[in-house]
Amino acid sequence: SSSSSSSSSSSSSSSSSSSSSDERAKRKKSKAKKNKLRKQKAKLKKQKKKEKRKLKKKEKKLKKEAEELQKPAEKHPSYLEVWQNADGEEDFGPVMTDEQKARLSTKRPLTKEEYEARQSVIRRVVDPESGRTRLVRGEGEIIEEMVSREKHKEINKLATKGDGNTFQRTLGINR
Repeated sequence: SSSSSSSSSSSSSSSSSSSSSDERAKRKKSKAKKNKLRKQKAKLKKQKKKEKRKLKKKEKKLKKEAEELQKPAEKHPSYLEVWQNADGEEDFGPVMTDEQKARLSTKRPLTKEEYEARQSVIRRVVDPESGRTRLVRGEGEIIEEMVSREKHKEINKLATKGDGNTFQRTLGINR
């Protein structure tokens, strides 16, 4: 029994030296595993952060776009719009009558009677470019309105302002 114990002690001493190197290797492996896990976690964390940032950016962009869409509704009306609304009590007539729509869809030429009937219709139209109210006969023949001197001056002032605004808009100065 004593010989077996001595052999076991010698084997244990040899195993202890090999086991310590095994333990070191195990420790190294586990440390490497832990490091790998830590790095993976950090990577995942970074990715999540990136995604969050991207989402926030997208939300911000969408909010900005929504605000920009809302802004035009809130902006103050131009002088031209105010002036047109002030004269809004006058009826300028329909933009296009049912017959005109029907003829447009069929594209047939007008008869003489239809043409004369159309030419006899005179309506008031606001010129969107200059803001002037014009009398228009038939399809688009412009008849200038007869007005008093004061009214004429007022119309010219407003039209000049409208022309200026249009000019600036086309140049891109006043947006």
